[in-house]
Amino acid sequence: GNLLLIFVQYNSAKNIDNLITGNKKLQQELMVDNQLRELERDLLSAEIKIRGAVATNDTSYFEGVDLLIAEAKGYLDSLKEVSEHDSTVRNINRLYEVADEKLILKNRILDSFNQTHKFSSESFKTIMQQRKLTNLVNNVTRKIYDSRRRLIDSLSISVNNSGLNARTWGTTMIIVVLVSEAALFWY
Repeated sequence: GNLLLIFVQYNSAKNIDNLITGNKKLQQELMVDNQLRELERDLLSAEIKIRGAVATNDTSYFEGVDLLIAEAKGYLDSLKEVSEHDSTVRNINRLYEVADEKLILKNRILDSFNQTHKFSSESFKTIMQQRKLTNLVNNVTRKIYDSRRRLIDSLSISVNNSGLNARTWGTTMIIVVLVSEAALFWY
């Protein structure tokens, strides 16, 4: 009887540990998902500011662009640390390149403005390049979201299974204890 209780307790504890580990991984993936959203927001906000500067002929829109891109790169650093998939790492590297390209384009537009004190037609062409980068940011982040979503789905299934197994083994332990007690009272 005691060996059966030890076996049931061991399996119950193992499933509870799996449940805790799975929940921690799931929480980490949700944080990654949030960082990816922040990264996408920062890169797109930087572009909006650059476009606003050209459209209004006002360089004050450039304020904060460098910070937005730096924050985006910070999120990319965090994402790189938690990602093990080659495709995700490639996509993160591509987003690094896009962030650098946005910074270069911003500086090129600002240099052009500083020379002529107005935005040239070249600035508008550069803005059109920015639109291509926006589409690229959206496409690459979608790919990362999709791969992370599959991971979250598998983690959710694993957590659910561990929870069900823990409950089953807990119920089994209660039944074994009740049957043992009933047998003791019977004799």
